[in-house]
Amino acid sequence: MGTDYISGWYDELPYLDGSLTWESPWVYQFVDAPNVVYSLGTFVHVVTISADGAVSISKGGLSESAVLNDPTDLLIPNRP
Repeated sequence: MGTDYISGWYDELPYLDGSLTWESPWVYQFVDAPNVVYSLGTFVHVVTISADGAVSISKGGLSESAVLNDPTDLLIPNRP
């Protein structure tokens, strides 16, 4: 199973209020049949950010939120 991280690389304000919504294909395949891809349709990503750097992210019905420079934030491990 893969890991899907969302990150931004700017730790300083100002940010602007905004959001972005897009659809992604939801597919899978088996190791024994690498040329066969099965589709489960699409799922929606929604990212919303506020001017103070708070962000909420939902993807396929799951969601997380964080604030700028939160030391307990686990959304972006091993950040360069």
